[in-house]
Amino acid sequence: ILAKNPFFVLGANTRDDRRRIVQLADEISLQADHDHDLCQKARSDLITPRTRLNAEMSWLPGVSPRRATSLVEKLASKPMSVRGENGLPALAHCNLMAAAFESIDAQDLPEEIAEFIQEMALRVDELDVYEILQTVNEDRAISGFPEVRGAEQVESELVERKRYFKNSIKDTLNRLAPGTLIETMTLTVAIANSRGGDHAPELVDEIVDSYAVETQGF
Repeated sequence: ILAKNPFFVLGANTRDDRRRIVQLADEISLQADHDHDLCQKARSDLITPRTRLNAEMSWLPGVSPRRATSLVEKLASKPMSVRGENGLPALAHCNLMAAAFESIDAQDLPEEIAEFIQEMALRVDELDVYEILQTVNEDRAISGFPEVRGAEQVESELVERKRYFKNSIKDTLNRLAPGTLIETMTLTVAIANSRGGDHAPELVDEIVDSYAVETQGF
């Protein structure tokens, strides 16, 4: 959830150095309406290399500070607008779209939800461990934090990210009426199959598999 990410909590960006992060945390801690423990945890997560990667990969890696601020504001006011953003690194776009799924409710049409699932699934298929590693290290070169040496850490975090993306979509679907859920899933599969090729996007396959048993009762 972007709103709980340490970068969001502190109002920081991936290119801020350690001194700036500590400064932001200290400033926020002085405000009476902020959770002091949450603020200190966010600071610790961002200045500790072992925990920083998780925060980076669940935020907007590779996005300039100014654009990141703009995107977070758009997400708050018009969540679905982030679907059409161009020129974003795949991981950053996936994180934004996962957050946008939280705004979907019973008023949205099954066709629209199915199209959104397909869009996100295609972006998830674009995720590449080595591209993410390069993006993270480019940001770290500016912020002064030690670079991530190997792809293994990124690969491990990416597995968790993909699980989060799947669960974000499932949580959205579970808020729908059973009939709407089934119609949405049927349309999602139909859209995936209409693309041609040998396989549907990996994320669509995983969502379908997870519902294969759960929806038998319907």
